[in-house]
Amino acid sequence: MPIRKIHGERSPDFLRLLRFFAANFYEFAKAAKFPIVSPMSPTLETEFRALSPAERILLVEELWDRIAAEPNAVPLTPAQRAELDRRLDGLEQNPDAGRPWSEVRDELLRR
Repeated sequence: MPIRKIHGERSPDFLRLLRFFAANFYEFAKAAKFPIVSPMSPTLETEFRALSPAERILLVEELWDRIAAEPNAVPLTPAQRAELDRRLDGLEQNPDAGRPWSEVRDELLRR
């Protein structure tokens, strides 16, 4: 699944993957035995908390773009790959199960 930008906007594949990742982050973190604690330095933590929700979203998008540019830098275990494949298959079989990113983003930015 290519992750790319088309004419300055994120491709549908990227948005689908981002939506999937966001919805399942904690499950992946637990499965990978990542600690669910802030890995940020106290200074970064303070600066992050000072951002508005909209600014935080923009920051996450920028970070995600940088991570997505190097997909092999974040290796998956065979179990994680199998789970991703299973869930993506489910999404492809029922693509209307979620909401479009634009709708979710607009809702978040209105808060």
